[in-house]
Amino acid sequence: MRIPFTVFAAATLLTLSAVGPAHAADQPTDVRLKFGWSDLPKKSARGVVQHGRFTLVNEGQKTVDGVILQFRTTRGMELTQRFSNCEYSTTPEDVAKVQPYHGKVLCFVPGTYEPGAAYDVVPKVDVVGRDVAYKDWLRTEAHADTPAMRAQLRGQSSGVKGTGPELKLEKLPQGRPVPNLNSDDEFLYPNTADLSVKGTQVEGAAGARVQAAVEFRNLGPAWVSELWRFYNIAYVDIDFPQGVKVLKAPKGCVVADPDTTALDVPMLRPGVDYRCGTGSFVLENQKTTYPFELQLGPRAGTAKGAVYVGSPYMSYDTKLSNNRADIVVKTKSQGSTTGGSGSGGTTSGTSTSGTSGTSGTSGTSGTSGTSGTSGTSGSAGTSGTSGSSGSSSAGTAAAGGSTTTGGTTTASSTTSGSGQGGSLASTGSSVALVGAGALALLAAGAGVRRAVRRR
Repeated sequence: MRIPFTVFAAATLLTLSAVGPAHAADQPTDVRLKFGWSDLPKKSARGVVQHGRFTLVNEGQKTVDGVILQFRTTRGMELTQRFSNCEYSTTPEDVAKVQPYHGKVLCFVPGTYEPGAAYDVVPKVDVVGRDVAYKDWLRTEAHADTPAMRAQLRGQSSGVKGTGPELKLEKLPQGRPVPNLNSDDEFLYPNTADLSVKGTQVEGAAGARVQAAVEFRNLGPAWVSELWRFYNIAYVDIDFPQGVKVLKAPKGCVVADPDTTALDVPMLRPGVDYRCGTGSFVLENQKTTYPFELQLGPRAGTAKGAVYVGSPYMSYDTKLSNNRADIVVKTKSQGSTTGGSGSGGTTSGTSTSGTSGTSGTSGTSGTSGTSGTSGTSGSAGTSGTSGSSGSSSAGTAAAGGSTTTGGTTTASSTTSGSGQGGSLASTGSSVALVGAGALALLAAGAGVRRAVRRR
């Protein structure tokens, strides 16, 4: 069975439509403002400040009184100046939906802007790639300054006002050529990220139910993304030992039958039972735990499986020694023990850097144990329903609850990550693929709850 990629693309495109140019009810329809840069290199070293020439062109037939210039950047890019007529804000990434932009700058520039005229931003705007930069994006827009447009662009709250000099627009002399402008493009900063996996060891009597959790981490220094290509950065492939049956799998992990192309990428190795996606971006210090409920086989002994992280797109990961880890299952004969135990624990999800985590809930269908919601405290929840999001990038939610199996209490795992300028705390029973709604559909189609047929 092939998991259709169109599910992901459609969900992603729905959310992308929400991040396009803003339109307010009273924005004149005959206003046509183009705003972009002409001299920023597409490839640069991190930490090197680029002084960009930005230009506004009134391409319409109407004089505009006052404009709003908007700059938006992904996590690894930053505009370093703090102009006094600009507001600066950041948005923590949400790995459950496409929310590509991390930084937002709104500049309010008074003046009269004539049809057909071009205006350079003065002084030039400094753009720099941060330590976490790898593949980042810059987008610019211009709008006529109206109260409704200000409210729409600001959203729920205004950013922090700068304290430096004022950003101005100076009219180009008549006859001076207007540069070719780019207002939406990708920037490359040579960097590496270290994706890794951690295995687990569980033990119990033959036939016992146990909790087992494997872990995926990015050890940095870069955050990595493919926000505009609608595919997962990497895949966590899980090969359970023979004789083990999977009773419950986390949302976002699909059964990997030999004839499947799970999550639209061919299986890279034989014997894989489940594949879990990491989402279209991974933060520089992200950790995601995938909890499974297993039933041990009837035969006593020790068996080994493995967990892998890999992808055709992982050229940034130059350290491959930690891309594989063991899964060890020790099965005792009946009567030698009364219950099963696992190594899965809890990691409390929190929000940092002054940002508040938005809560998400995880559904019980196809998930391990019970999961809860969390705000800033990461408190345990009991059972939730799956919320739908439209894309690829993560809920800031989470500490899960706990389950008791065979006399052993094992807490459901969480996903957490935080970074400079933002924070992330997500439910560990869900993995950020492209959206909870799409994932629920995929999980049902792939038979997430189906037992692994390996006796």
